[in-house]
Amino acid sequence: MKKIIKDVNLEKIRSVYIETSFDKGIKKLKEKGYELISLKENAKLRMQENDDFVSEEGNWVKEDLIYVPKKGFFLTKISPINENPEIATKEHGLEKEFYLTSEQVKKSLEDAIRINTQKIFSKDIWENKITTYVFGKNAEEYGKFLIRLGINGIIIDFPQTKGEKAFAGKIWFGGCRYGSKFNCCNDLSYKYGVVRGIKYLN
Repeated sequence: MKKIIKDVNLEKIRSVYIETSFDKGIKKLKEKGYELISLKENAKLRMQENDDFVSEEGNWVKEDLIYVPKKGFFLTKISPINENPEIATKEHGLEKEFYLTSEQVKKSLEDAIRINTQKIFSKDIWENKITTYVFGKNAEEYGKFLIRLGINGIIIDFPQTKGEKAFAGKIWFGGCRYGSKFNCCNDLSYKYGVVRGIKYLN
């Protein structure tokens, strides 16, 4: 049985991770009262815990990448995968995409931004619409953090599949030792994936 590992223990924040498939990881986090971490929260913890696992290694985050035929790719904070983790993970295990209904696409695009680039330079992070969307007020600080680490930009890895059906892919926030990528084509069924949760204390 895979165990949850607590590696961030701050005054008002706890963060844990578990190495397993996405569906099993989400279930375990919820049982312990944790929510899946967002890109914004993840970036903040990386800056606070510079040399630790949360900074060096990657993990799944709350956001999804949505492909919409004839419109392109969008990064969304309204994740259809988070609402259907078992189905999405099963589809990936069958080497299929997690295809979306028109209703799921519409809902996901209510809080989303179009991605039309494959790299965002660190010096531009605090002015780029994509990174200011995901990192919020932490964008400038995170850009400067990456520059100090010698990372000149965030690379976005897109899925190769396109076609005539809309689908969602979970975003893997690559660790700083690997360049802090947004990897949008990892397999949710991978049994050694890292699912990270966060909890705020009163």
